[in-house]
Amino acid sequence: DKDEAERLEEERRETVSMDDLRAEIVRLEGELEEQPEHVNRILGLARLYQDTAQYDKALEFLKEKHELLPDNYEVR
Repeated sequence: DKDEAERLEEERRETVSMDDLRAEIVRLEGELEEQPEHVNRILGLARLYQDTAQYDKALEFLKEKHELLPDNYEVR
């Protein structure tokens, strides 16, 4: 029925979105290996960790980057 089709389509979109988020996490993690002080990538990756409910990982990641960049107010 129509309601079931809409529900399945919404689930598919959410799955694709999570897959996209995970792929973006992998991409940014790789880029940060090459440029560990790139602030936009640091902030983007922290946001992605939050968006995928990896809150502890986001917090630890930002703490680590704050130690690397203590004078950068965006990473605090």
